[in-house]
Amino acid sequence: MFKTVNITANFSLNPKPENQYNMNENNFHNLLQKRIKENKSKLIFQKRDGWSWKQITWLDFETEVKSIACFLLDLEFKKEDKIIFYSTNTLESLFFELAVFLLGGITIPIKKYSDISKIVDSSEDSYYIFSDKPEIIEHISKDDLIRNRIIKGFIVTEDKIKIEEKFLNYLNVVKFGFLKRKKLKDTLDEHSQSVSQEATATIFYKFSENVEPKAQKFSQEKIINLLKVIQKKLKFITEESQSFSYLPAIDSFSKFANVLNVQLGNRGAIAANLKDFFDDVREVMPQILFLTKDQLEKITKEFKSRDGSIKENFGGRSKYIFTDTMPGDNIKTDLVKNGITVIELNQLALVES
Repeated sequence: MFKTVNITANFSLNPKPENQYNMNENNFHNLLQKRIKENKSKLIFQKRDGWSWKQITWLDFETEVKSIACFLLDLEFKKEDKIIFYSTNTLESLFFELAVFLLGGITIPIKKYSDISKIVDSSEDSYYIFSDKPEIIEHISKDDLIRNRIIKGFIVTEDKIKIEEKFLNYLNVVKFGFLKRKKLKDTLDEHSQSVSQEATATIFYKFSENVEPKAQKFSQEKIINLLKVIQKKLKFITEESQSFSYLPAIDSFSKFANVLNVQLGNRGAIAANLKDFFDDVREVMPQILFLTKDQLEKITKEFKSRDGSIKENFGGRSKYIFTDTMPGDNIKTDLVKNGITVIELNQLALVES
């Protein structure tokens, strides 16, 4: 029988990579180039596309991420430019974040719209914004302070948004970025290679009433070193392992879990919403799941009420669930009885800078 385990106890704030960690992987350009060279036409992601599944290879993944990066580069997006992410953890969100990392930009995940004004009020900077919530366009159009501080917005939507307007459709970004790749390939490579390993990649803000937001910064090097430490611990995950996640929360655990797929090189799928998770988990048949404690408890309780065992409802092959915080004892017991190991990554993902 599998045991419930916690692998976070021995992790340090500044892990020292060993030789096998490939010291040259000190920024996201080097990390991605190495992974893409190793894997090429192998699958990295699956995405629901109507009644079927779209298979995304490492080369497809490279094309989309670098197309976004070329579009941003053509917009004169610079190192240390900041982009607010008001979005669930979709593939589009992951691809856009990685493109920003290639350019040496800084991502700022937020949980609710009101956090935007708190961030804007706390500095004199201008910002880009990425969102999968089209209604944000109307909100910002009515808010002079925020509208004047937003350079460009990128929206994941099926609605048509004209390219010359302040808000651009994600699909247009990819389309026009792809057309710019041939011209900007060398410029992008030179730019992304020059990004310092010490460059801030992500800032998580903690908001308190009547207090300036507290910033928690992660450099490119820190994120990559943490990924390597986890990879060493998780040798049982291979490129053939299938993962599935539903991470609607915008927190460090959720963001870190998305990038972990790239480091481990396994095949991943991401549910856009809870309904998709329930509909798709039996088709994906994952061995590995990424779920927050709240979602894990909610989903496990739901599966207990359905026909079949919990393991069958999780797709029949599930062995490991990674979570931010251990669920209640009754949930852990149910999972262990079904041969599913729960692994807590919270202390690692939320380590203070």
